[in-house]
Amino acid sequence: MNENDYLDTTLELMRTLGLPIRDTYDTSMNLDDYFSNGNQYCGPRLFKIEWVDSAATATASAKKKYEITGRQSVAYDAYKIVVPARFRNAGRDDPVIHECVHFLQHATTAEDNSYIIGASNSPAAFLAYVSQRVELEAHLVQIAYISGNCGNYMSSVLTATEIAEVERLLGTCTPGALMPSALELLIYCKNINLI
Repeated sequence: MNENDYLDTTLELMRTLGLPIRDTYDTSMNLDDYFSNGNQYCGPRLFKIEWVDSAATATASAKKKYEITGRQSVAYDAYKIVVPARFRNAGRDDPVIHECVHFLQHATTAEDNSYIIGASNSPAAFLAYVSQRVELEAHLVQIAYISGNCGNYMSSVLTATEIAEVERLLGTCTPGALMPSALELLIYCKNINLI
């Protein structure tokens, strides 16, 4: 898939799950990349995905996050996702979907400033990390993508019983009632090493 395909796939999954898309993202008018496009809107979208051998984890960054008058969400200048090539080599691209959610989801400067980095593998630290709306949404979409698009990967790392439980828990994640059921799903998927 190319960058646009990943964005389209992520948008579809986010809409299916009822997740808010940032109001600064528009497929017909680029409000991102203002600074890199000579201080003007509607220039080329500079969203990039890179697969690299040297990365330990998938990351996303922008040259700049900025607010736009009259909009609720931040916009991004030259957003780049870097993904370890070992995922692609293993037939997995779900980390790209996770990072695309961060590009597309509603986010504010205040949320960015209070973000908790998931540096620890302790259960309490993981719960605090994925309890943040931005991470809950990104992990949920990632799992939905794995479920619908990475069957070979799932069947290679999970038992049939575990796959059935992932599907059951995913089915409980309905728009408007995501938090408790999504947290249960994310914790379960972490415990069985799916994510």
